[in-house]
Amino acid sequence: MTQVAMDVHKSHSTLAALNPLTGESVVRRFLTDRNDLARKLADLPRPLMVAVESSRHSPAMCRWLQAMGAQVRLGNAAELPRHTKGKAPKTDAKDAEMMLKLMRLDELPQCYLASDELGPLSAFMVHFFWALLAQAAGPDGVGP
Repeated sequence: MTQVAMDVHKSHSTLAALNPLTGESVVRRFLTDRNDLARKLADLPRPLMVAVESSRHSPAMCRWLQAMGAQVRLGNAAELPRHTKGKAPKTDAKDAEMMLKLMRLDELPQCYLASDELGPLSAFMVHFFWALLAQAAGPDGVGP
């Protein structure tokens, strides 16, 4: 199984991968686009186990990867910084390599990716949360 880790952003993302056949580690930057992702993963042996750092752009990336047959783990971005304290300044490549290392050690802090069916429920919950806050604030916008 080829292990891959990704630091995902709106326009460009970075992946780090360990080829199990050659032992070679590769880092690649790519457009955050399904077609460019497929090109960057094309030469890696299958099956793929991919860790994706959680962000507002990761749900689409996770779904693209699942459609390509990859097993996906969503890395908890809030927990990742504790693994980089005291180290060199962060870069996307270093983040991807650190996630790959944590995945290989089975120490990747994970979080949950909601299924597509929960999307409308999630939107409702956000609306409900803000409505509760507005109600608690009262007519003058100040809380009780």
